[in-house]
Amino acid sequence: MFWILLFIILFLVLGYFSNAGKRNNIKLQQAQIDKLRKCPTCAERVQLEAKKCRFCNEKLDPITNEELIEIEKDYRFRVASLDYDTANFKVDNDRKEKNKLDWDNNSK
Repeated sequence: MFWILLFIILFLVLGYFSNAGKRNNIKLQQAQIDKLRKCPTCAERVQLEAKKCRFCNEKLDPITNEELIEIEKDYRFRVASLDYDTANFKVDNDRKEKNKLDWDNNSK
């Protein structure tokens, strides 16, 4: 009976720490999402505080309330679309690509 309880407790602790790593990946990706607005001329995303588009050098008008509401909706959608599996898949693929590049560079 002791061993069964010990196994269950160990299983729960390992599961918690596994999910903690996934939660950290989600928080990291959420921090990397910026609230951006679209340039009306070239449709590229620029910072909210920008006075001039960095892509087409067009002067930007101040943000309207309607535009601010759309920016907030877009931001919430992008944050909500992050899930544990997607975040970890991206991190794993990035690590695999980096390892492959390192291997290719070192083998030459």
